[in-house]
Amino acid sequence: MVAPERRVSVRLPSYGEVMEEVKTEVLRLVGQKVIEFQQERFAHWFGKPWQRERDAKGIILCPQCVESAGFERRGERPRGFYTHYGRADSALLQVTCKGCGCTFSPFVGFFSEKGKRYSRDLVQSLVLSALTVSYHETSRRAEREAGVKAAAITVWRELREAYQKYERR
Repeated sequence: MVAPERRVSVRLPSYGEVMEEVKTEVLRLVGQKVIEFQQERFAHWFGKPWQRERDAKGIILCPQCVESAGFERRGERPRGFYTHYGRADSALLQVTCKGCGCTFSPFVGFFSEKGKRYSRDLVQSLVLSALTVSYHETSRRAEREAGVKAAAITVWRELREAYQKYERR
C-alpha cells in the first residue's frame, strides 16, 4: 500500500522582511566596528588598558587648551550615528587632558562632521536630493527611506554648508 502524500506548508519571509533584517544586522556590525577601531587606536596610543605605558603625548591635541600634555583614558559615551541606511548605535571612547582636565573624544569628527550625528554619506545624499526637490520633500524621503528624522531646516543648513565648502575651493 502506498502512503498518502503529506503536504507541509512553509512560510517564507518576504524580500522586504529579509532586507530589513540584513540592514539591522549591518548597522549593528558598523557600530561594533566603530568601537573596535577606536580600541585599536587607543591600544596603539596608550598601550594595554590596565597598564599605563604611554600617555599619547604629542599624538592628540586637547580642544580646550590646545596642548598635548598627556592624556588618560576615561571610558566611553554611547553615541548613535545616522547613516544613509539608518541609525548605527555605537560609542565614542573618551580621554582626559592631564593639563587642563578637559574630557573629550578624539574621534568626534572622524565618523561624521564634527559635532553632528549625520554621517558624511547621509549628508551627501540629502544635499543631492535637495538640489532636485524641495527641502520638505527631502526631509520626508530621508525619514521614509532611512528612518532619519531630518527637518527641512537641517536639510537647508547642510546644503548651505556644502555650498560654502565648495566656494572655498
